[in-house]
Amino acid sequence: MSHGEDPDRDDRIVEYRWDSNIDGFLSDEKIFSTSRLTMGTHQITLRVKDSNGLWSTEVTRNLKVERKTITITPATTISLTPSAKIEDISVDYDVWEGDSYGMRIHVSFTVNNLKDMNGRANAYFFTADGMALNDFNQKYYTTDGKVASWMDFTPSYENSRYDDLTIFMPYSELHMAPGQHNLKFYVSINYKGTSLYKSAWVPFTFTQQ
Repeated sequence: MSHGEDPDRDDRIVEYRWDSNIDGFLSDEKIFSTSRLTMGTHQITLRVKDSNGLWSTEVTRNLKVERKTITITPATTISLTPSAKIEDISVDYDVWEGDSYGMRIHVSFTVNNLKDMNGRANAYFFTADGMALNDFNQKYYTTDGKVASWMDFTPSYENSRYDDLTIFMPYSELHMAPGQHNLKFYVSINYKGTSLYKSAWVPFTFTQQ
């Protein structure tokens, strides 16, 4: 923005003329602004005419017009933490799957931020007083040699719901001595070996013939 005044207080300015040595005539206003100057170093000239019809001498100033570079930084990728929640667990006892007799655990749960990634629902088995059952044949077991069964899943959406994912546990893989046993299990929704959510204990009574 620029402006001009007549130093001679006895006269009145009646006309203004702003010029650029690159773009030519710019304005005839006392005050003006523009955003259309060509890039480069301009010589901006101002002359004014008073009420007697006399033009002033030129006043020149240099003005450098440059292109303003705006750098746009790509947005930082936000990594959302996977999460899960078990909503319900039910059990069918004394059922067959193929030639195996055992229990079928039904799990209802939701998972978030696991789209196209492999998760696992694990059932871990314990005595009523909280001792993990030991595995003896490495069929249904954890890496530290305890009894477990599981089912893998791969969500197709960022927020997915499983109404009935089933985990089968053969009774023979509990490795119990003959007699009646008070046992319990819990289900954990795991991702890359880390538990995202653990259920409450589910107690049950098992009789080994």
